[in-house]
Amino acid sequence: MTIKAILVLFFLSMVPDRVLPQVRSFLELQKIDGYGPQGTTFHSLNERKNSEFRDLYPAPAHIPENWNETREYYYVFNEKQLIFQSYIEGKINKNTLSELFSKRKYLLQDTLKLSRTSITCGISFIVGKEKDSGLYQYILDRNQNNDFGDEVSKKLSSQDNLFGGDVVGENISYQYFDKNQIIQDEIKLSLSISTDNYVFVSIPQYYLANISLNGKSYFICKNLGSTGVYVVSALPYFGPIKADKRLLVGQYFTIDSIQFRIVNVLLDGKFIEVEGPVTLKDGAITSMVPTSSEKISAQTGFKAPQISGTNVLDGAKLSLDNINDGRYIYLYFWSTTCAPCIQDLKNLTSIANQYKDKIQFIGICDVRSDLDKILSSHNVTWPTLILQKSSIKSADYDIYKYPTSFLLNKNRIVERMDLRSEELRRFLESDMTTR
Repeated sequence: MTIKAILVLFFLSMVPDRVLPQVRSFLELQKIDGYGPQGTTFHSLNERKNSEFRDLYPAPAHIPENWNETREYYYVFNEKQLIFQSYIEGKINKNTLSELFSKRKYLLQDTLKLSRTSITCGISFIVGKEKDSGLYQYILDRNQNNDFGDEVSKKLSSQDNLFGGDVVGENISYQYFDKNQIIQDEIKLSLSISTDNYVFVSIPQYYLANISLNGKSYFICKNLGSTGVYVVSALPYFGPIKADKRLLVGQYFTIDSIQFRIVNVLLDGKFIEVEGPVTLKDGAITSMVPTSSEKISAQTGFKAPQISGTNVLDGAKLSLDNINDGRYIYLYFWSTTCAPCIQDLKNLTSIANQYKDKIQFIGICDVRSDLDKILSSHNVTWPTLILQKSSIKSADYDIYKYPTSFLLNKNRIVERMDLRSEELRRFLESDMTTR
């Protein structure tokens, strides 16, 4: 550790926590071609006809007649804007707007930051087999005029060809709304097809900035279209970064023994605001702000954000604040359409019953089908909250996969993440033998 860092840490220890001044650095990131910190990631798409938003998508004309197995898709860049402008255009009513926002944990006040003028919220494309060659082709509505007739068809790549190969993709224009104006930008898209004929979209592009502290260089980077930010040591190149290094707004990271917090991510990652006791070189200081001694974050070592709701099994109100009996708390985020989640319910219930004096289970379920039937058939007796009706804020627990779990200690500090049933059982057995 450098002398400067030691002095900074000594100064911090002498200042009362609740008046500790913090420096906010505003970082501008640059677009880089490549697959970025998350590696080669793909998004599988439902066909337009199977999407719940199918009536909100534009309907392009002139679909080729000489194709077989034609499938139509719409890849959404900005779901929140799409829902809101569909309301403005009269495609949905206010009740539907409220329901769709509530289901996705969006806030209605967010509409104040959205455009009332319609903008491009995604891109249409079609996939099909040419009758003569039998090869899969695709057409992107690149100019977004809702007409495939003036676009060129191209061969659809195999998904396997994208691993370890050159960056492929096409630049597609899109729009976003910022500071009361519509901004035109581009994003690189790559389409591919798997061996079982599922169509995937990938974005071979990411944001990156160099930052430095005490003479050491770091990368702060983010994949386009994702929520995670990563901070790593600067290297000539880097491979995919582990998912547990992913940072969300409000979460903390440490470099050179100094702790910082991600305050805000703007324009999908073009700008990132960081708060800490010292400025990060290459960032412009925007303000000095006070901070609190209590740091809350869904990260290992931090106090878990609040959760409250109604237990569907007995109708009782439940809150993390009300669990003060010295037990561990196991938060299990799952979905009624997630097969691995449901398969593990029996094992988790067995653990919950066996160690009921040691651990409190709480399920938080994204309900998309019959929850009562699933709970009954798997004899689930531990409290279960409905995600859509709970108090969880989108910025607190940004769950990007199911299942996701958090193990909290008696002080509500996150000790472990993503423990499946067997890992949890081993942890509890080990913990009992060490006490």
